[in-house]
Amino acid sequence: MAIYVIPYIPDKSTLLELAKTMTHLLKSGGRVITLPIHPHFNPNPEYYRQYGFRLTEKGPRSDGSLIDLHLCFPLYNVNIEALYWSEQTLNNILCQAGLKAIRWPKLLPPDPPNSELDDYLNAPMRLLSKRRKTKNITSRLLKIALS
Repeated sequence: MAIYVIPYIPDKSTLLELAKTMTHLLKSGGRVITLPIHPHFNPNPEYYRQYGFRLTEKGPRSDGSLIDLHLCFPLYNVNIEALYWSEQTLNNILCQAGLKAIRWPKLLPPDPPNSELDDYLNAPMRLLSKRRKTKNITSRLLKIALS
């Protein structure tokens, strides 16, 4: 299962509710992939302009703080409000929802390398995170006992 809406969830309680719903829909051992705004994105609004967007923080960086995502490439000139969530908050909420083995893999350069992506790879705007639903130990033990 994949989810892209985390930057648009208005508060922690709604984020937890969403995470619990996602977890409920997964089979035991299932995986969730999310794309929150990277907790360590570059604070310079112009840093990502060469990739067709700008990120502008509307206040000090903290959980739930507003970020303006400005799409600025030919044919598009759109501003979208997004919210920042820290890595610790995302980990805590997703663990509370029953997701374990949370990984935050580093983006790897393409093969062959493309130097135009270096800045993005050094400070990506999005963070790919993978999580696995905890397997239900009771059902596993029951299966073993019955076999």
